[in-house]
Amino acid sequence: MRLSPAVWFAITPFLAAAETAPVIQSVTVRPALPVALATQVGQPFDAASVSKDVRTLWRLGRFSDVHAEIDPAGNLVFRTTPKAQGLLHEVRLEPNSFGVQIKTQEGTPIDEAGAQEIAAKAERQLQDRGYVNARVDYAFAKAPRGEVDLRLHADLGVAVRVKQVSFAGDPGLTEKELSSNLRALRSHRLLFWRLLPDYTPDAVDSDLARLRSAYLARGYYDARIWADEPSIHGKDAGVRIQIEAGQHYSGAPDPRALCSSLFAERRAAERVGVLDFTPRLAVRLADGVAHVGTQIDRGVPYRVGRIEFRGNYRTPDATLRRNLLLEEARPLDGYLLRRSIARLNRTGLVEPINMKRVVLRTDPQTGVANVIIGLEEAKRGSWNLSGPVGLPSVAGPLEARLSARLPAWGRGPFELSTWAVSLGAAAFFHPILPVLGMPKGLILPVLAVRRPFLPGEGWTSGITIAPQLGWKSTVFGYAVAQFQERTLSRLAGDRGLIPDLAVQVETPHGEGTMFCEAPKPRLWMMRSAASLAIRLPGALLY
Repeated sequence: MRLSPAVWFAITPFLAAAETAPVIQSVTVRPALPVALATQVGQPFDAASVSKDVRTLWRLGRFSDVHAEIDPAGNLVFRTTPKAQGLLHEVRLEPNSFGVQIKTQEGTPIDEAGAQEIAAKAERQLQDRGYVNARVDYAFAKAPRGEVDLRLHADLGVAVRVKQVSFAGDPGLTEKELSSNLRALRSHRLLFWRLLPDYTPDAVDSDLARLRSAYLARGYYDARIWADEPSIHGKDAGVRIQIEAGQHYSGAPDPRALCSSLFAERRAAERVGVLDFTPRLAVRLADGVAHVGTQIDRGVPYRVGRIEFRGNYRTPDATLRRNLLLEEARPLDGYLLRRSIARLNRTGLVEPINMKRVVLRTDPQTGVANVIIGLEEAKRGSWNLSGPVGLPSVAGPLEARLSARLPAWGRGPFELSTWAVSLGAAAFFHPILPVLGMPKGLILPVLAVRRPFLPGEGWTSGITIAPQLGWKSTVFGYAVAQFQERTLSRLAGDRGLIPDLAVQVETPHGEGTMFCEAPKPRLWMMRSAASLAIRLPGALLY
């Protein structure tokens, strides 16, 4: 192994003009890599040592190219090109997933840089969950068919929780009013336990923004809000928020009426295909009174061009498309797009996705937007071990089941990729519904074919056929599935489908942001209780 020509071109002019070899000022490997090198800072430049270090990096087997460069100041850089490891088979976080969501597409090429990026994303998610000292390392392992597995190992360190939030300065509002505007830093009660929130800088910034929004909504246009350095002792953190409310101005609009009006205007804009909707409040202050004017910036309306799915290999486009509420050549309604994504998630055919997986390619000249939905199909196989909530005599069977989706074939209700076959066993006790006719204490092997409820398929989905359980069980299961899915969607209403609205507030002292929170459906507590009650019949079925 020898030095690359780039090394000699970089150092030869310098060495020819110098009477002595340069002294190494710094040694860097790019991308960064912990490795012991022969060349050390403070030593004179030695071509043999550099060549040895190049060979050391090559022997790692992780790079397709390695070369060294040195500048006249003595800064030595080893530049490496990571070598592709192969096609990705699986990503696994050990010793536990810790709730981290790693979205990668199986079968895509993976190299060192890609592995570092995935590990960094997992690390950030852990830190967002309060593990501020979390570190994630990675390693490759061989997998079937020449593919590779990416193994991530998480060292959590100590999880830091927010034990106390205090307010100082001249808030102008009561501590109860201030605490009601906290979300990420607020603790919650579960029976006798106090659940502490995770401490992260993002959580602090989020709640500071919410507090500033609350002051703007109440007419405190001069308010200054910031957080002191946190006091962290072991796994407990204390956060102190400084507030200088400033003068209160009369004449500020009622925030509820204002937000309600803005939500209605945004919905009207969405119906005609407007994607960019930015409300602004221009505030003029005089003699303790605020004069507020409202301005709304609307973007270009768009029509739907092509709708594409990316990432589906077993499920046909037509099956996914039937769950969409958008239609090509119609206005691009953002609300209907969000509902379409929610309906796709309900199918169980794909891993849960959100609007970040949707790409809109807009053309302002033609007013056409192509919609690209990136998704990852749910795994074909699954296993399940479940028992009743409460006594088996009143809460259904004990159950163990292995299931697998069928391959893509057929059309409409007979599209096999929407069906799954399962083999398992159920232990029945005296059933809550004697009409099913199941004998007491029976352990029964069950072979079943299922088609889960699909919003785009309606009455031709939500079917479970298990000959061993009889036709009564099939009919009852179908009726329960249809009732549950249709009723639960109505009870959920628009919750989660209407995003918060950011209102830009322009004052003589600068700009701020006031947030209008999406309204909850009416009678939300009663809806939640009804949803819980409606889910119970599903626990009685195999």
